[in-house]
Amino acid sequence: MLRLAGMRIDPRTNGLHLAPHTLSIELVKLPEGTKAKLALPPNAQAGPLRWSPDGKQFAFSNTVANGIELWLGDPISAKTHKVAGVKLNAVLGDPSTGCPTTKPSS
Repeated sequence: MLRLAGMRIDPRTNGLHLAPHTLSIELVKLPEGTKAKLALPPNAQAGPLRWSPDGKQFAFSNTVANGIELWLGDPISAKTHKVAGVKLNAVLGDPSTGCPTTKPSS
């Protein structure tokens, strides 16, 4: 842990030291109330979900020993996948808030 300007930073992950995380996430379809547990990675330390503007997918971060990964998910199937080759920096807050989750139109 490094202390910098009142913050505690984990240099291995480029995130906050002892940042809060979620171990499992369950989606609830409204108004039916049916539930689907998300397929998270093993030993997940997931950040909050951030939904695309059209609601067709979501993004979240997952903290691992050597960084913070970006994951995308499909609310219909409750399946998720890691975006390969991307590491996030969470020192100044939730890194998934600025992640584009929809393809730009051409």
